[in-house]
Amino acid sequence: MYSAARAESVSFNQLHRTDNSRVKQVLYCQLEDKPITRADIVKGYEYEKDKYVVIEDEEIKRSRPKQQRPWRSWSL
Repeated sequence: MYSAARAESVSFNQLHRTDNSRVKQVLYCQLEDKPITRADIVKGYEYEKDKYVVIEDEEIKRSRPKQQRPWRSWSL
């Protein structure tokens, strides 16, 4: 027996209304007044207006708590 409905997702592209061409998002550095790539982006925490502490992905991974072991072992 098979389900009559399938769980599939539909994705859409963003298009320019007037000519149906694809729209792309440009990452832009305000200070240098130029476009940048995703490789040029880091995460930062704003601790004061316009002042940031840069946090590397590895630091975020290390700060996550390790999974705790269950309080009881269920070995057979």
